[in-house]
Amino acid sequence: MQDATPQIPQTLHRRSIHLQKHGSMALLEMNGPMARKFHLQENIMKRILAPDNQAASADAQAFQRVHLHRLSLGVGSQNQFPFSIGIKVHGVPGNVYDESGQQWSAILGPSSHFAQDMPIFESSGDEKLMKSWEEEFPRWNAENLETVCAMRVPDSDIVMTHVDHPVVQLLEKKHEEFGAEPPSRTQMTTPNWYNIASGVFNAACRWLRENILSKSTKTFDLSQLTVSFGKVDNSKFTDLAPSCFHDMPLESGQGVAEINESKVAFGNILVQRCFGLTLRLTLEYRLAGVEA
Repeated sequence: MQDATPQIPQTLHRRSIHLQKHGSMALLEMNGPMARKFHLQENIMKRILAPDNQAASADAQAFQRVHLHRLSLGVGSQNQFPFSIGIKVHGVPGNVYDESGQQWSAILGPSSHFAQDMPIFESSGDEKLMKSWEEEFPRWNAENLETVCAMRVPDSDIVMTHVDHPVVQLLEKKHEEFGAEPPSRTQMTTPNWYNIASGVFNAACRWLRENILSKSTKTFDLSQLTVSFGKVDNSKFTDLAPSCFHDMPLESGQGVAEINESKVAFGNILVQRCFGLTLRLTLEYRLAGVEA
């Protein structure tokens, strides 16, 4: 049995993450999808997301349920490739689609540079409601209502529920709605634990999800961060679209055969030339259980 431990309410944080990759089209194609990916491991994300000077003491679980308010592609992001590049922030739903219907977090046009921030994800939950919940019940969320400080008694219709559990608070106020007695009027068989009928407990958990937790800002596991990129037409990086030859020099008087030879030579140089992709991701978020 585990007692509920009060935790500190959280404030809104803002962080920018600078990601940069350079390479030729031939290299990126030869090395496969892993070459077209950024991956930030747990220790790095903890240093980034934790409040100042608190990375060492921050609870690792806090980074598995981050309240993400806004994710933006910031000023300074650029795509030097002569074709459009789609990026995916794994675990965060994308809102941009290419003509094939493939989903992306954002699409950067050929040889493009961002002069202003572009939101790629926003969560519009009830901030006041969620802050109130986290101040009162910092340990509970939609996924663990039935498991944290709640134990089903084998071969019975009883759920042993800790006095600090949100279901207990709900039944004290709305017991008639669930056809039950207030827990405070029932007898405890174990100190600090109430015996609640499983049907009542399950119904109370559903009520909390539907009426409170579903209205919160969405949470995401940001204990690690993976960002991948690719061509939006799903072709190989070495497949050159006509737009790639926009800057190919032409001389007057060249015949079709000469132009085609120049095109092959230009293409061979192009796939070996180094290009860069720069992403500046800006996150606005709250952390549960980490002191601001």
